[in-house]
Amino acid sequence: MPRGGGWEGYSDMRDLKHLGALRAYAADLWCVEKDVAGSDAFLDLEGLSGRVAERVGALGYEAVDSSACFKDAKHVLELARPWTELAHDARNSNRMHVVVRTRCNSGPLLVQQKLEALRGSCDADSPVAAFALARDHMLTLTHAFLATTSAEEELVQFAMKCNGLVKMEHGGSAAQHFADAAEAQAAAMTMPSAVFYQQRAQIDSMLSALKIDPANPAVEEVEQDA
Repeated sequence: MPRGGGWEGYSDMRDLKHLGALRAYAADLWCVEKDVAGSDAFLDLEGLSGRVAERVGALGYEAVDSSACFKDAKHVLELARPWTELAHDARNSNRMHVVVRTRCNSGPLLVQQKLEALRGSCDADSPVAAFALARDHMLTLTHAFLATTSAEEELVQFAMKCNGLVKMEHGGSAAQHFADAAEAQAAAMTMPSAVFYQQRAQIDSMLSALKIDPANPAVEEVEQDA
């Protein structure tokens, strides 16, 4: 069980039932800050994706800063929509989405941390500092965990773990071999695109009923799978 810095499968629209346990924050995600000790503290992780871009690139991943996707989100559906878009994109591309908690997205990410804790995929005792999504896995880095390690090293290790620590036994580039292995690993667990778009439309319908404008897509549309 990951405690402060774990990598696990992550939640997506198939796990929306867990949101019922967080109904106290449904209408205003930022209410969670009063229930999380240390929520007013932030680590200096600006530019984290850029710091690891070259190293994770050698492992076949493109590090992308997706922190702004959750800026000023207030309703729980405004959290669910971009999160599921990032999860779907991570499963269907070589992008590693890095999401750093800042003063602009703190409430939404703390609620996401609580949701993941309910699923047993991370610990909620210390505020999350950053998430990373790659393929079918999620990395959670808390303040307590990063007191003894660096976010950069953990992201590189995460990329390696997502690839199953593949050993190259043939010619060619490291990036290509790692990318091929990651694609094979994720293929069986990827949500069909048709199902994803159908469920996203349902979220948009609920947002519309609440008179909340659906946000712009968190990522560019990925190609639909067969």
